[in-house]
Amino acid sequence: MEYIFDKEGNPLGVVQGAYIRDMEGNPVGQLKGEHVHKLSGGYVGELKDGMILDMHKGNLGNAGYAENPGKGMHPMSHSPRPPVRTVFEDAWERLFDDGL
Repeated sequence: MEYIFDKEGNPLGVVQGAYIRDMEGNPVGQLKGEHVHKLSGGYVGELKDGMILDMHKGNLGNAGYAENPGKGMHPMSHSPRPPVRTVFEDAWERLFDDGL
């Protein structure tokens, strides 16, 4: 199970197969290669170094609605990791933005 962190090192969720889940086990996104999309299909950002980042790749289109995988098990809690320096912005919150 791959954990997803913000740039400050706080755990936000996990990758389970083709889905991204929050720390409660709820599906919040889908993964197509390194491209992260909302469950509704809208492009969010790229999965890079355990973070979802806005890497300015433009709009990579709509991945289509994901089949609802249902609620998963709660991921085991994970302690924070050291902050990561990057010029790119965190894009985790875009998974929940109705404007995309």
